[in-house]
Amino acid sequence: MRTAHIVGKGASAKYLKHDDYPDDIFVAVNHAAIFMDKIDYLFANDVEGLEGIPDEVFNRVKTLAIPFHPHINGNPKESLTHEHIIQKYKRFNFEFLVYNLHTWSVKDERFVDPEPAMTTGGMAFGYVLKCHNIKKIEMYGIANGVGYHPDISNMLPEANKVFEQNWKPRRLGDLRHCLEHVAKKYAASVNFN
Repeated sequence: MRTAHIVGKGASAKYLKHDDYPDDIFVAVNHAAIFMDKIDYLFANDVEGLEGIPDEVFNRVKTLAIPFHPHINGNPKESLTHEHIIQKYKRFNFEFLVYNLHTWSVKDERFVDPEPAMTTGGMAFGYVLKCHNIKKIEMYGIANGVGYHPDISNMLPEANKVFEQNWKPRRLGDLRHCLEHVAKKYAASVNFN
C-alpha cells in the first residue's frame, strides 16, 4: 500500500531517505524539508515558512505547494499572492502547486482545494488524501508533542522562532482530532510518530 510520509517541525520529526520508501510520497512542511533527501511536495502556507531554508534543500524539491494568498505574519493579505513566491523561488526549477487556503474568503477555480485543516501540515495531509487517494499516512513532527525539533530550532531565523510558542497541548489535541476526522472521511489510517 502506498504511503504518504509527512514531516513537520515538531520534536518527533525524523530524517527519511526516499530510497527506503521508493513507492511512497514524501511531503515536507516548511523548514522540515531538511529531514528529507528527496521531497515530492514542500508545503508552505506562510511566507516565513520558506525563509532560512538553505538553497541546497530547495534543490531536492520536486513541487512547491503554496496558497493562492499566502500568509505573512499569520494572515493572508490582498496584496500578496502566490506570484510573489513564484517569482522569488522560480530559479530552483521546481513545479508549483497553488491551492486555495480556507483563510482566504474567495476560492479561485484555477487552483486545487485540499481538504481544509488548521495548519500547513494539515493542508498537506488534506491534499494527499483528497488528490492522491492515499490510504495510509505517517506523520512525524506534527500533532505529537510540544516544541520544535532541535535541528529546526538551530536553523530557524530568530523572527520565526516565535511561532513555536503557538503549539500548546490543547492546539495539538485540536489538530490531531481534526486530522483523525479527515482520515476517517477518506477511510485512511494516520499514525502520529
